[in-house]
Amino acid sequence: MLVGYNIEQQVVEPIGVGRIENNQVISEGVVHLTSLDYLGYAQVHPDLAEALALYVEGELSLQALKAKLQAASQQAG
Repeated sequence: MLVGYNIEQQVVEPIGVGRIENNQVISEGVVHLTSLDYLGYAQVHPDLAEALALYVEGELSLQALKAKLQAASQQAG
């Protein structure tokens, strides 16, 4: 999961999907940047791999992906 700083909401939030290859993070699909102030990545549970793939393929919106991440987070703890 690629994360970035949202200036309007003043939060770090998901902005896209990336993969790690040869110690580099490579973005896949659309990346929704509002600022270059903070960029990073976070690993997500393998159960979310299908949702990430759907986002990369354009079959899932960023908002829907965020909802799935939030639901998984609430179930975990």
